[in-house]
Amino acid sequence: MDTFVDELKMVRAALDLREMNLLGHSWGGWLALQYALGRPAGLASLTLASTCASIPAYEKQARRLKNSLPDNAGAIIDRHEADATTDDPEYMLAFRIYNATYVCRVQPLPEHVKHSVMKINETVYGAMLGAEWTSPATSPDGTSPTGCANSTCRSSSPQVATTR
Repeated sequence: MDTFVDELKMVRAALDLREMNLLGHSWGGWLALQYALGRPAGLASLTLASTCASIPAYEKQARRLKNSLPDNAGAIIDRHEADATTDDPEYMLAFRIYNATYVCRVQPLPEHVKHSVMKINETVYGAMLGAEWTSPATSPDGTSPTGCANSTCRSSSPQVATTR
């Protein structure tokens, strides 16, 4: 994470952004939060969207959501992930149910979402997620307004966004 925070600092310096409003979405929310925790001068506001403050809290939420799926889809997902058989059609169907319920409820999937999903690099995605990232503090600082936007029907709910 430190590498990405350093890169964000370099981009900000190169663009001479003395004051800025920072938006972090999904993994970018972790980066934005980590950056804000350094209390950089000129950070006018921080907005976090569809993100979480802790991988363990997110995983707990994902387990709860998987267990609520119909047709034993959660158990099917767990079994195939444990067996490393995520290319199995049964897994793909169960995962589609999870995604349609908690990730992207627009059906059919928009073309740009299909394109993103088809192009995902699992190695990079896994490395970005990390195993146990947790925000080192519950609030970035006392001076920058911070907004958090998460839907109650998403895998990253408001509870997960604010739980360490």
